[in-house]
Amino acid sequence: MAGKVVVVVGVPGVGKTTVLNEAVRQAKEAGIQLAVLNFGDVMFELATSQGLVEDRDQIRKLRVDTQIALQAEAAREIAKKATSGSIILDTHAIIKTNEGYWPGLPEPVIRALHPNHIVVVEADPEAIVARRAKDQGIRNRSDDQTVEELRFTMDVNRQAAISSAVLCGASVLFVKNEEGKAGEAASRIVSLLK
Repeated sequence: MAGKVVVVVGVPGVGKTTVLNEAVRQAKEAGIQLAVLNFGDVMFELATSQGLVEDRDQIRKLRVDTQIALQAEAAREIAKKATSGSIILDTHAIIKTNEGYWPGLPEPVIRALHPNHIVVVEADPEAIVARRAKDQGIRNRSDDQTVEELRFTMDVNRQAAISSAVLCGASVLFVKNEEGKAGEAASRIVSLLK
């Protein structure tokens, strides 16, 4: 029996990695076969195998049509892996650039993945700004948004997740990652795999 595909998105600093690490632990305890994949990592592996890049940062410098083809190929590879168990895909619903917001799950990607669920991990904007400040020097992020700008980005993120769900018929679950309660957020994600 094929596993489920759960796409998990969230703005940088929301604590998605912490929540997903906890989800892996809970799934293992529940006997659920689960793999967590990072979409960017899969794209990088494909681009490297095709001789297109030597480091991950070079992907965003490829021609747009090449990036789109890599995205679609990565989505097909990830979907194949769901035949042997459930997949949680760590990715972004939107990517904020100097040119505006780009969809992280454009139509060819979402149709190839055909996820059962899209989970939007959220937190209070003030908490996210504090996490980002604490991560300075540990993570290389250019997320210097004010709380108000972050609220706007989170709204765009929600809209993008809903738009992607419309294309594939997935449910959208909003999970709040409150400070110190990553286990609770993770359990809501794991419940989708049962």
